[in-house]
Amino acid sequence: MDSHSEYEALLDALSTSIAEVPTWQGFLCAARDALGADHAAIVYGLWAERKEADPVFFVDAPGSQEAAEAFYQAYMASGRTGTGEACCQTTPAAPDSETMINGLTLQFEENGRTIHVLFWRRAGGERFSEASRHLLTRLMTPLKRGIRVFERIVNLERRQIVLNAAIETADIGVILATADGEPLLTNSIADTLLDQKDGLQLVHGRLRAVNQTDTASLLTHIRCMAAEQQAEHDWRIYTPLALARETNPLPLTVIVRPGPAFRPLKKPLLRTAMLVLRDPGRRPIIPSATLARLFGLTPAESLLASELARGASLDEAATNLNISRNTARTQLQSVFMKTGVNRQGELVRMLLTSAAALSR
Repeated sequence: MDSHSEYEALLDALSTSIAEVPTWQGFLCAARDALGADHAAIVYGLWAERKEADPVFFVDAPGSQEAAEAFYQAYMASGRTGTGEACCQTTPAAPDSETMINGLTLQFEENGRTIHVLFWRRAGGERFSEASRHLLTRLMTPLKRGIRVFERIVNLERRQIVLNAAIETADIGVILATADGEPLLTNSIADTLLDQKDGLQLVHGRLRAVNQTDTASLLTHIRCMAAEQQAEHDWRIYTPLALARETNPLPLTVIVRPGPAFRPLKKPLLRTAMLVLRDPGRRPIIPSATLARLFGLTPAESLLASELARGASLDEAATNLNISRNTARTQLQSVFMKTGVNRQGELVRMLLTSAAALSR
């Protein structure tokens, strides 16, 4: 394969490996073979402003991590690092080793972080050729672009993880569905509600309620909201629904909204609606230790407050905690003083809308 064909093949491997798991492995394997190396690694070095951070290694094979770390340490200790173009160099196999190995390295800065692209041969291997050094140097600009794309993907995935955790901690189910009611995305709360088949379920891959009237209403509003999907999302557009359930007098409550904004596209690739689900029958179990820390309650007061927040009456809470009703009333008055409320209903509402309800 000529040098241009090798370069094009490595560009293809680079673009493909950005979205692979493990990331970069396909590119590292292809580049390792094209350059005649035994091992390859990409190392995210230290942030300039965070010297305590450890470098992050991406290697060509699962068993190469230890070898990559040893070569990286020896390479950094040699002091022969540089930026701008690939370098051929002979480096100790380890910082204190007399065994020498030949390496081909590329170092550059991207988004405030030093990136090292490392290839090396086993002890006794030949020095890398000038053609290999030139080929790796040509790859620096595509690598920079690839790393920017990779970091954007990582940041988006982290954002999604954080938002999913917040939504699920709040016991909110979310379904993204097509205009005809086919789920495209669901979170774990929605999955649980669908598995229970109580108020909402899947029938032949489509969303259905427990009766025909609710099903017709649900699908009508999904179609209407999907048609309202816009380039910029308008949170004022929604339809509330209450879906009857067979095992619970309280309905499953649903807010149907247009699907996410399709900007920067001119038109959505697929019309969708978003369903936000809440089960009013689910009362959170609030840890008493959380209430104690948030509101300065004693252990006994926090246990009582936790029982009340779960839906127990004062008499039921006293029975559950094996205390007298008079003791429970005394503790409740103390809780009122510490939380600044005057009624039991007001206390429960305050606890359920505080961060305490998200601590389980």
